[in-house]
Amino acid sequence: PGAYTLSARAGGLSFVTRSLPEGQVGTAYSAEIAVVGGQGAHTWRLAAGQLPPGLSLSSSTGPILELAGTPTEVGTYDFTLGVASGGYTAEQRFRTRVRAGTTTPSVGGWTTFTPVSGARIIHV
Repeated sequence: PGAYTLSARAGGLSFVTRSLPEGQVGTAYSAEIAVVGGQGAHTWRLAAGQLPPGLSLSSSTGPILELAGTPTEVGTYDFTLGVASGGYTAEQRFRTRVRAGTTTPSVGGWTTFTPVSGARIIHV
């Protein structure tokens, strides 16, 4: 979804992505993690820590990896991703936070909502 300008130095491998957006319990999440450098296929791994429950890493062999899913638990998660390509390796530590999901407010036992334009409300 995002656009990246990648420029490689002679040799080496380094992360372009340095931070990740926050997530929310019950809401779809997707973030791209990019590196520059290396040669040929990229091998990604979770080097340390734990991903937020409900999220997983794509099976990419390219320079962009996706972290996606639907978070299921509130918390702050620290983890390190590693990548190898063409004899080079790199690791980057990430911290992301998952906030509580929103709840539907209730007034006097009635659930309140905002109808979508053009929707019909029928009370039975």
